[in-house]
Amino acid sequence: RVEDPDVLELFSHKVAQSDGSIERETMLVIAADLTRLGYRSPEFLTAACMRFLHDDAKPAPRELARLVRICAFSEWRDPGILRSIGRHIIRDLQTADPASLVVLGSSFRRLDFRSEDFYLGIGALPKSQLDKFSSASIKELLGCARDSNIRKDSFLGAMALQVIERIDYMPPEVLSRVVFSFGKLNWQSSELLDALRRELPARVKRNEFSMSEAAFICTGLVVLDRTLGRAFWSQFSSNYHKYDEMNLRDMHQLYHAIVALDGRVPAKMRKMVRATTPGELHGTPEMNSFEKSVEAVLKLLRIPYKVQVYEEGYYIDFVIELNGKKIALECDGDRYHRAGGRAGGLQLGAGIVKDQFLARRGYQVMRLSDSQWEAFADKTIGLGNWLRRNIAA
Repeated sequence: RVEDPDVLELFSHKVAQSDGSIERETMLVIAADLTRLGYRSPEFLTAACMRFLHDDAKPAPRELARLVRICAFSEWRDPGILRSIGRHIIRDLQTADPASLVVLGSSFRRLDFRSEDFYLGIGALPKSQLDKFSSASIKELLGCARDSNIRKDSFLGAMALQVIERIDYMPPEVLSRVVFSFGKLNWQSSELLDALRRELPARVKRNEFSMSEAAFICTGLVVLDRTLGRAFWSQFSSNYHKYDEMNLRDMHQLYHAIVALDGRVPAKMRKMVRATTPGELHGTPEMNSFEKSVEAVLKLLRIPYKVQVYEEGYYIDFVIELNGKKIALECDGDRYHRAGGRAGGLQLGAGIVKDQFLARRGYQVMRLSDSQWEAFADKTIGLGNWLRRNIAA
């Protein structure tokens, strides 16, 4: 465990400048060891990636998955090189094992690198190959797509088919995360909903779900099927009352979902949520540049507002009172709030749950995207007109 940075820098430089005589497996071992020592060398990682990409002997998907994972743990991100690695992987997806695909998905997620082609390629795999994926692998790949805001019908349809076929024996923890992922991505099919309507009541009757798992299911069902969500919660809550066993984050997630579903909130849960201070759950978020720009225009318009208002576990960017209406103004970056991170993309499930919750707390919710903001030639006139139109609507 030599940790002298000068020694490690000299060593990594020598290896990076080698003439390609070092075997790929040796490069992976060196890269992993440097990462374990906490030493990050962009020069070495670039050299290692180029060694793999330009080797006459084509690297296997498993090797590339290990390489990308090392890059992720080193927090090293070169979009051009990652795109090249992605193209290599996509060409050989049919030879990739499920574990390597999960490693790639989680590494891309950690690097905040969105490769839609990667998920399109998985969705195009033969069913016989997808049948070999474990339920845990299905859950993990859906989770990676969910956290990357990648909503591709072919991928999600293929995953949904796998869920439907194995739903009878899917572990409760896996099933709850799957429902949550489909809800977060705002994607559903009639066949998937039919399977959930059949399976969830039977599982609740057998007391298979924990309170935290119920929180994920209720949150997903706010988006997928609110009627099913209310029925699920009504059945589940009649048998389960151990709310004090939940951590605060899961309890608030469940509370938000129940309110959004217009379900019955247990008095004990409501009391515990309302007794939670903002500091216990998470700190007050700092305003980003988009929000600061909007605040400056609100001041010019002389519109009274409050910023970062805490509402039972949620923070509202701006609360405005106009024409007798209490308005929750949310400033949304398309990258994080829209499918595919694109302007005009479908709203994702997290925003839908928050909107439903705030609506039941008496707010009119307005969402202003960064692309809309940039389209205002005059920000003062543009925001004023936008607010008037939405209030009238």
